[in-house]
Amino acid sequence: MSHWVLSAALCTSGGASWAQAAQPGSAGPSVATVAEPLPPRFVLCQREVAAQAGDRQSLMRTCLARRLEGERVVQRDCKRQVSGAKGVHARQAAQLACERQALSVASSELPRGPAPAPRPMLTAEPRRPAATGMMPVGTAPLPASGEN
Repeated sequence: MSHWVLSAALCTSGGASWAQAAQPGSAGPSVATVAEPLPPRFVLCQREVAAQAGDRQSLMRTCLARRLEGERVVQRDCKRQVSGAKGVHARQAAQLACERQALSVASSELPRGPAPAPRPMLTAEPRRPAATGMMPVGTAPLPASGEN
């Protein structure tokens, strides 16, 4: 019961502050407050999209895709930054703090991953064995599962 009461208190106290942060004239673009644990990406996108006008479904899709890519980049970068910390607990705390700070911003502010490498163009068709209907020498068909 105390978990629900605590969660409700965080939601009501944090609800007003993130709504203020989402306003255009606010000082920071943060979508999460310091008092609450970092919410899932869906909740962060709901908060972000609530202040925007337009097709909600497409805005949510775009936000979720950006956040997914941003989370991957942030996790990799934060892991690199905290790798020198001594001790498991210190490293975990530093990792969480780094991710929280980086992911609290709007999805348009999140870092993007590198562009995918271009696919190589095939110039010639690969060689295939002639289709004679006969199996190559030395290969026997394998029995199906359960047959002997």
